[in-house]
Amino acid sequence: MHKFNWDYIRYFLAVVAEGSATQAAQILGVNQSTVSRRLTSLEEELGARLFERSTSHGWVLTAAGERILSAAEKMSENAHQLERMVMKNNAEMKGLIRVTTADLPNMDLLLEVIDDFCKKYPDIDMQFTTTNELLDLSIGDADVAIRATNQPPENLVGKRIGQVKFSVYANKGLLEAYEQGVRDMTCITWTDNEQAPDWVRHNFPKAKILRVNSARIAFEMAKRGMGLVLYACAWGDISSKLYRIPVELMEDGPDLWVLTHVDVRTTARVRRFRDAVVTALESSLDSLEGRSERLRPKLISA
Repeated sequence: MHKFNWDYIRYFLAVVAEGSATQAAQILGVNQSTVSRRLTSLEEELGARLFERSTSHGWVLTAAGERILSAAEKMSENAHQLERMVMKNNAEMKGLIRVTTADLPNMDLLLEVIDDFCKKYPDIDMQFTTTNELLDLSIGDADVAIRATNQPPENLVGKRIGQVKFSVYANKGLLEAYEQGVRDMTCITWTDNEQAPDWVRHNFPKAKILRVNSARIAFEMAKRGMGLVLYACAWGDISSKLYRIPVELMEDGPDLWVLTHVDVRTTARVRRFRDAVVTALESSLDSLEGRSERLRPKLISA
């Protein structure tokens, strides 16, 4: 058997049940010639005659037809079982999905995933929360979390995408000053850091510290030349106004995870959305791990 069209089994079983191609055609919603052609093709593919055609006695199974009948009926039942499973799964594709990620300056990739997903599954509602804190997935704060961490909580399961690469960024003017040997610069860091972070202490020990609590604000400040900022390359490299500063010491970044709570990981809508996010992030792995600087896609304008 070199080629086999499984759909022909439907025609085979319909003729067996109805006793003729004419009656089978009515059940299948096609014309009689279509049924005859399908059965002839099936016989040619199997290399055996399955029916004796008779105008007076109808279509009668041959010995070869009798031999495949049981297997054909099992195929039909399996197909119906698969259809029921799909229908059940589609019924689960409704309800709410809560998504959380860090506050980022550019959400194009994630927003594209959400947009496509909402168009494909219009009965699903989305709640999208940006925060730099890991929401408690165990009490329903979120169903899917996209987080940079080396130690995901034990009650969460997920997929490690890769290691987040960081670099120090500044606008062109500060880059030129750095290349000329200037180190007494302003560095933008986070408000929850009581002490200067390692990248500042080791590379700019005399720096003035400008503290913020928003990644987006830090990004905009750096573009304006208000200071240097440590940023993930996946987002720092996309700005036409920011450049990597070749500092002497740079710390390793954390791993990026797509996480769900163990209790909802098999929910159809959560699983499909999680898989869509994983696929999108894995397609951007070069950017995530800092290998796309020379490409510098200009997705963020002034």
